[in-house]
Amino acid sequence: MEKNYIWQGEYGKRSHLKVSFKELLKEQVYSSVLWEQSVRAMIADGVDVFVEIGPGKTLSGFMRKIDRNVKMFRIGTMEDIDKTVEAIKEL
Repeated sequence: MEKNYIWQGEYGKRSHLKVSFKELLKEQVYSSVLWEQSVRAMIADGVDVFVEIGPGKTLSGFMRKIDRNVKMFRIGTMEDIDKTVEAIKEL
């Protein structure tokens, strides 16, 4: 898969990087987010590793409901960063 894409929450699909990030962020703030559709599109495109960054487990919980076959990592502390990087290297 080409790596010149981003997945936008308000469209639920990937977009080429030829668009302006400033405009994309503006649209994201003012639009409804299609998070589940975005994740499903990423999985359909072959993405099978996800990393949740920040406190809590909300997105990890949503991921379990969407697809239990993907690999999910959480980074909630500085120590988690190294652990996650090492775990991903082993995949």
